[in-house]
Amino acid sequence: MKPRVLLFGHIPKTAGSTMKTILWRQYGAEQVFFSMDPKYHRRRFDELAARLQAGHPPVQVVVSHAGYGFHQLLPAGYEYPYFTFLRDPIERVLSNYYFFLDQGKIPADTSLERFVYEFLKPGCNMQTSYLSGYFLACHLEGKLPEQDAFTPQLLERAKANLQAHQVIGLTEAFDTSLLLLRRAFGWSWWRMLYVSTNVGRKKPPRASIPPQVMEAVYAQNELDLELYAFGKKCFEAQCAQLDLEAERRRFQTANRVFAKAAPVFLPVLRTLRPPTRDT
Repeated sequence: MKPRVLLFGHIPKTAGSTMKTILWRQYGAEQVFFSMDPKYHRRRFDELAARLQAGHPPVQVVVSHAGYGFHQLLPAGYEYPYFTFLRDPIERVLSNYYFFLDQGKIPADTSLERFVYEFLKPGCNMQTSYLSGYFLACHLEGKLPEQDAFTPQLLERAKANLQAHQVIGLTEAFDTSLLLLRRAFGWSWWRMLYVSTNVGRKKPPRASIPPQVMEAVYAQNELDLELYAFGKKCFEAQCAQLDLEAERRRFQTANRVFAKAAPVFLPVLRTLRPPTRDT
C-alpha cells in the first residue's frame, strides 16, 4: 500500500484558518506543509517533492491555496487524497470583500460592485476557478484570471474534479464536515475540537446592500452558485451513507466546553503553532 499524503485545497474564506489549526493538532507542526502565497507555489512544490522523495522530514498533509491539480507536481509512489470546503458563494464574496478592505488589500474606496468586476481572483467565481484547476495554471504561469475564462466548460471541469475529492465539506455545516473527515482519515475526535479563527468583521445584512450591487455579485458568481448547489448534493450524499446526527450532537457539546476552556491554554498553544506563510 502506498503511503498517503492528504491534500487540503484551501479556498479562501471557507473556514480554512480554523481547519489549519485542527490539522496542526492532528498531525503535528513538522508534518503539515504549507504553500499559501502564489509567488512561491512553484518553489514550494519543488521543496515538497524533494521532501517526499527523500522521505524525511515526513509530510502527512499539505495545505495550499494553489488550486486543484497540484498533485500532478508531486512524485509518484504516494496516494494523494484531496479534501476541501465549499461555502455559499455570496457569503464568501461578501466576507472576502470586507476582509480585503480591513487588511488594506484593495483601495479603501473600492465598492463591492467594482470588487467583483475588477478583482476577478477574489470576487468572481473563485471556487470554480480553484476546483477547475484554472487558478493553478494562473499561479504557476504568473498570470491573472481573465473574465473570458469563466465558461460552462470550466464549471463542468470543476464539478468533475470536485467529485474526485475524498471528502467535500461545507463551511455552513462545519462540525458535520469534520466528522466526515474523521471517518475518512481516522482523525482523533478530541483533536478536532476547535475555536474559530480568522473570523472577519461582521458583514452588513444583504438587505442593506443596494439591489443593483447584489445583482452584480450574483452575475459575477453564477458558476460558483451552480457549483455550490452541486457540491451541496455531494455533501448530503456523503452524510446519507453515515449516521452522524448523534455524534454531531456529542461533538458540539464537547466543543462548547472546549471553547470555554480555550482562553486558558490557547495563548500557550499559539506560541507553538507552525508558520503558515511561505518564505
